[in-house]
Amino acid sequence: QSNTIFCLYEEPSTFSVSQKEVVWFGTDVGLIRFEEGQSKLFAEKEGLCGVPVMGIFLNENSKGDKLLIVTPKGLHQYEHNSIRLIQTFPFLSSENISINDVHYSASSNLLWIATPNGVYSLSVEERAPKIIPPKVLVTKMFVDTSLIYEFLPSGNVQEQLIELEHSQNNVMMEYASLSFVSESEVRYRFRLEPLEKTWSLLTKDRHVQYRNLNDGEYRFVVESLNGDGVSSGQEAQIQFVIAIPYWESWWFLSLSGFAFSGLLIGTIIYVSQRNLKRKLQDMERQQALQNERERISRDLHDNVGAQLVNIISGLELVGRFSESKQTEMRSVLDSLQGDARATMSLLRETIWALQSSSMTTDKFGKELELYVRKQLRYHPNIVLKFLVDGTTRATLRPVEAINLMRIVQEALSNSLKHASPTLIEIHLHADDFGVFQLHLSNDGCLKECDEELSGGKGIPNMERRAREIGGMFQFAHEDQTASVSVSIPIRRS
Repeated sequence: QSNTIFCLYEEPSTFSVSQKEVVWFGTDVGLIRFEEGQSKLFAEKEGLCGVPVMGIFLNENSKGDKLLIVTPKGLHQYEHNSIRLIQTFPFLSSENISINDVHYSASSNLLWIATPNGVYSLSVEERAPKIIPPKVLVTKMFVDTSLIYEFLPSGNVQEQLIELEHSQNNVMMEYASLSFVSESEVRYRFRLEPLEKTWSLLTKDRHVQYRNLNDGEYRFVVESLNGDGVSSGQEAQIQFVIAIPYWESWWFLSLSGFAFSGLLIGTIIYVSQRNLKRKLQDMERQQALQNERERISRDLHDNVGAQLVNIISGLELVGRFSESKQTEMRSVLDSLQGDARATMSLLRETIWALQSSSMTTDKFGKELELYVRKQLRYHPNIVLKFLVDGTTRATLRPVEAINLMRIVQEALSNSLKHASPTLIEIHLHADDFGVFQLHLSNDGCLKECDEELSGGKGIPNMERRAREIGGMFQFAHEDQTASVSVSIPIRRS
């Protein structure tokens, strides 16, 4: 514990009930009681004020067996295994002098104190020490480096709650204490409630800093003890609150909840609508496929069926002819041959269009040009100009290809029958906006044939086919020209 002994005292045998040998040592760390090899230290927390212990005496003028303990701070009394301060030495602290020796006179009940400045006598009295407790104040409060609160001598102590933002979570407290005796020996202890439940260790520092505090309400409390160990009694305090961050506030959490709910509902609606749209598209494709099947059935029934009926009827008619009617028989057979070729051509065109789920506009243009040139091989006086341009990544569905082919067949047939053209121009164009345009024109239309051209079934049939594939149809004619235009939306591959 300590090797520096300032004084010692041996208890008389009558002092202890057990009559054991007890020796007391005054050291620089406190008062030590030594009994049969066991020692016990009495220091500040046991009530001793100041070190070292300069004198140990038996108080003969007091009832009971009591010891007088002398330190540079004051006179103490030991009784019933506890120590209490009974008098202080303010004259020593004020003059900053030390004790060289002490002596207790039982006859006069005086304590003699020898110092470098002379000898002092002090009457030993068993009453509470007359010590003025120090006064403590919280003088300043800083947030980072900004002064938030300052105590003014003319003002009142802070009582209102200081409100801080959530980012103002680094605070520093400054405090001070006024003591009329040994002011340089004043020590402080503090706590920040509810963060700290117990007092801090005693310190002479007059400021404390807290960093990264959480949001909430705080109360800073400080207490001072003078050099004699007397507490200020009344604590100084300051209260402040750190606001919660906006992202933890009820309104932000509510808005976030509403936004999340809205996003979730919107996502569910979007996914549901997308699935519904996909189902509708599947149903439309199935319906379109069914319509195409029905249309092909009608075409086969109306065209191929009619041709087959003609062939069957012609064969039956030939069977009735006799050998004397060779000329009529030859005519019927030639007609049957033409019907059979027309039927085969119609079947080839239908099979060609249905060979794949889609075809590029470039491939469609090549097939269409081949067909038109075959139709014009018996019309050497007609010049054909065929042009395909625009994007080649566009594709046509079978229903679109067949209907466009039928529109060209109808327009070409009308041109050859009614217009007597010398020039036929066909232009196919697919742009980058998903629009495919077909334009056919000839130079053989005259005014006198307008009524015949517009009054037949060819133009309504072409217009109907264009509507079936979602397109727009236009027929125009001037003095020497007639044209057919079709525009349909298509996909890009």
